[in-house]
Amino acid sequence: MRNVDRTVKDAHKKEMQEKFRYHMGYLVDALKHSLGATTDVNTARAFFWNPVITSLITRIDEILIRKLCVVLTTIVCEHEIHTRKFKEFCLATA
Repeated sequence: MRNVDRTVKDAHKKEMQEKFRYHMGYLVDALKHSLGATTDVNTARAFFWNPVITSLITRIDEILIRKLCVVLTTIVCEHEIHTRKFKEFCLATA
């Protein structure tokens, strides 16, 4: 990666981190002494539970965030799912 590209990428990352901290109160991908990165399950939940704010911060389409939430929730649920319909939903989302 070129230096210019890296500088732009780092600036964008810092901007998103600051916005997540300000709007949602979460430290995202920041190092904590002896604990590793701050991104955890609660941060991930907040990301998907607040799709409007998340979309504004990340510039990812809100509908895509909502659909990814459905996909990930379905994957971890313990209920029986209709695999053909789920596959169609996943393919339509991709």
